[in-house]
Amino acid sequence: VGAPIVNAPVVAKCANGSGFSLNVTTNAQGAFSGEVSASALPCALKVTGASITLHSYALAAGVINITPLTDLIVANASTLDPSLWYASNNWQLVESALLLAQTNFKNIMLTNGYTLPQGVFNPFNTAFLIGDEWDQLLDQLQAAIAASNSLKNYADLLALLKDGNIS
Repeated sequence: VGAPIVNAPVVAKCANGSGFSLNVTTNAQGAFSGEVSASALPCALKVTGASITLHSYALAAGVINITPLTDLIVANASTLDPSLWYASNNWQLVESALLLAQTNFKNIMLTNGYTLPQGVFNPFNTAFLIGDEWDQLLDQLQAAIAASNSLKNYADLLALLKDGNIS
């Protein structure tokens, strides 16, 4: 979204009905740390900033990112706007659907000339820092939206992906 989402609440909605054990807030770099019981997984996550809410999904403990990439992949995997997906009673994603959406997203980005980070393409769990290859990918995505004749903003792209139009 152009910059980290700072001082924003992060909420977890987990399979056993629980969430984070304590309130979680992003720091100045947009990073956060929270704990859920291992038996609570999987968990849907959301962060709400001044002008945007983003979503993600945690299948296991470890690094979990909440970025436009995870939001777009959740939209494609669930076929719902991520806010509606998160609010629903049927928010749990089948891992195979999530992995397929992630692979399709990677392939279409490569086809369209995006420079992807080296190694495994896993926007949900690969740790990244401001300015690194993952952050640069987010910048490429933002620049493509700004340059598009058919997309007015991120919400337009999100709507296309949730409807299955990943091209």
